[in-house]
Amino acid sequence: MSTDDELESHDTCRRCHRGLTNPISRALGIGPVCRAKIGFKPDEELLEKLKKKFGVEKKSRVRIKVSKKKDKKKIKSLLVYLSVSEL
Repeated sequence: MSTDDELESHDTCRRCHRGLTNPISRALGIGPVCRAKIGFKPDEELLEKLKKKFGVEKKSRVRIKVSKKKDKKKIKSLLVYLSVSEL
């Protein structure tokens, strides 16, 4: 990506090749699950530009307390997906 006007739009994630629907994910070329798996975080300046360009507002986070270990894994992966899917 060189400038704001030349942002490419990707239909699929460059890592797993799944379809992308979120405009910021499409601009970055990688989906929220893959970003979380590889620890990718775009720099704040680029992220703010993308949020302004696509009109994305920051969402509040939800915390869930779970006691069973197997349910914790499911909830954790869901929370990771929800927290990065708005990027």
